[in-house]
Amino acid sequence: MKQARVFKRCTLALVMFVATGFVLTGCTEKNLYDPDFGKQELPAPETLPDFSNWSAINLSVDYEMPGCKTLIEIFTDYPYQTQPDGRMTKTEALPQFAAYTDDNGRYNGQISLPASVTKVYLYTSRLGLPACLELPVKDGRIDFKDSDYTTAGATTQTRGLTGSPSGKEIPYVLDKKHGLYSLCQWESPFGKPKGGDYITRNKEVSIEWITMLQYYLWGGPVKEWWLDNTSKLVEEKYTNIAIAKKYMEDGQLKTVESAEVKLTFLAESAWDQNAVGYYYYPSDQVPTSPTKVTKYLLFPNVSVKGHEPFTGGRYSAQDAPLAYNSQITLKYINEQTGEVSDNFPPGYTIGWFLMRNVFDSDRGLLDTGGTYYYSNASWNDNGKSRCLVVKDESTGRVVVGFEDGGDNSCEDVLFFIQSNPKGAILNPDQPEIGDVEVPEETYGTYETVRTIAFEDNWPDKGDYDMNDVVVAQKQVVTFDSKNRVTKIVDTIKAVQKKDAAIKRNGFAFQVDAAQVGDYDTLPEGAVYEPETNSFIVFPDARMVAGREFVITRTFDMETTFNKDQLKAYNPFILPGYVAGSKSRAEVHLPKHPGTAYADPSLVGRGADAYYIDREGKYPFAIDIPTLDFVLVTENKIIGSANEYPRFNDWVENGCGEKYRDWYLNKK
Repeated sequence: MKQARVFKRCTLALVMFVATGFVLTGCTEKNLYDPDFGKQELPAPETLPDFSNWSAINLSVDYEMPGCKTLIEIFTDYPYQTQPDGRMTKTEALPQFAAYTDDNGRYNGQISLPASVTKVYLYTSRLGLPACLELPVKDGRIDFKDSDYTTAGATTQTRGLTGSPSGKEIPYVLDKKHGLYSLCQWESPFGKPKGGDYITRNKEVSIEWITMLQYYLWGGPVKEWWLDNTSKLVEEKYTNIAIAKKYMEDGQLKTVESAEVKLTFLAESAWDQNAVGYYYYPSDQVPTSPTKVTKYLLFPNVSVKGHEPFTGGRYSAQDAPLAYNSQITLKYINEQTGEVSDNFPPGYTIGWFLMRNVFDSDRGLLDTGGTYYYSNASWNDNGKSRCLVVKDESTGRVVVGFEDGGDNSCEDVLFFIQSNPKGAILNPDQPEIGDVEVPEETYGTYETVRTIAFEDNWPDKGDYDMNDVVVAQKQVVTFDSKNRVTKIVDTIKAVQKKDAAIKRNGFAFQVDAAQVGDYDTLPEGAVYEPETNSFIVFPDARMVAGREFVITRTFDMETTFNKDQLKAYNPFILPGYVAGSKSRAEVHLPKHPGTAYADPSLVGRGADAYYIDREGKYPFAIDIPTLDFVLVTENKIIGSANEYPRFNDWVENGCGEKYRDWYLNKK
């Protein structure tokens, strides 16, 4: 049997080695193979903070829409930006989280967000659903249920009805000078029409039909609105002027027999608070000017929840004055007798107008002298049409899309007209919706960003400047419509200074054994270590400062897994790294386990307690949910003056909710 070596310390009268600075004292014997040699009793793990800057959040989304499967995205920053010309467009930033709902518009799962986040933005590009909603993060939850946000127009404000039309019956007087009347009065300040029977809900509109329409007009849910907002239909037909005129100029409808005419509002994608109405005239007596017709307002404020300004930011989503699939019966008013009827006589042309950004929800007022756009193209200032009209023969619906800007998208206000009897208003010259192929949505993508900073003196007490090895990591996850992961791309950049450390420090991250996937090509210097399921990204941080490493893993039907099962990484550094060593130093995030190759005898030595200093004030590694973390100055302790001083406040409060945004302010 091999005899264990014995280390003997001899008592000396204070011997100092000036060259090395070491001091030897005492006289003991100890077996060097004892893993507890040199260790002190560790504090209980629960008494130490975990220094986590992330929170596990339960996300529950329910659009209450049977047959609706849609991609949802969660942003921690407002996902729109203002362009130089004043337009608002969606940013190019990837969401913090994304997933497909089930076939009834529901999703439930747990997501990871920065602990400092108090609100998020729920986004979907599916027509007929709220596009963007600001939602609170409260008690570890994010909840959205559509019916909780459908008390449209409800408000605790007690202002008067300033701006609401005068009169006691239809048509209410708005502005005689502009020939403007209204079919409704409205509540202040947001312009919700009054009267329980004025608006009904059209229950015959299916999400499948709306999706078909979205693909027909725009080619499907548009994810990149900032690139091209033009209607697919207009884009395809605009080269043929004769065809284009049918789509873009003949926006009126003609009654061919006595009929009840109903309008169903479908969606709006405008940033303005627009108003919409109609007018009519005998088909054989086309007026030369809009001053020759009487205009009847239908909706004073065509705004729905999930679109600006009713996203929860400027105004609450619950205050939106209009709901999807709102239906109104148009009125025919005999100019001679004043009689109001639900039926239009044959031989009349019905046209549409949009008043751009005329409603002021701060004051509850409507500007009747604002800009008007008409379906009669010749009445507009530039003589160009502002609406697109197509018909669906199978349902008898005539779809009208209005444009309030200049991109020919015609999706700023979208509605359809239906008559009873069916077909009484269909104009044979209008283009018909043909066969539309609606493909299954194929994928979604989201991105997680972080900066991970390490102290390499572990397990000895360090200077806790947390800048010996620092990596900025972006992880992009791609998944299919069944929420199965198809690809993960990790981009890792060494952002520490070149002279930040003396040691040869490697950086690696361990993944779940079942989630390694296929990695055909690794960046130069990187290796996969199958015994520990770890990617060793680089062996020496001193040599790669400023370099970027991209590791791509793909998953087929045999290796894929549901994205909700994606396990968090276990990142670590390897101080004094020697390739092939099976007993090595590893510095992990607090309370994270070492790999199978980690030397267990080092844990708990020196100043260490689970990769935390024994006093619980400093970690040896920290995960910060931002790419903009400014490094701590060399030899300055994190938390000292001008080095994230609120870090100390955060730690003293147990790394809880107080001061959880400490990393956003270095000074």
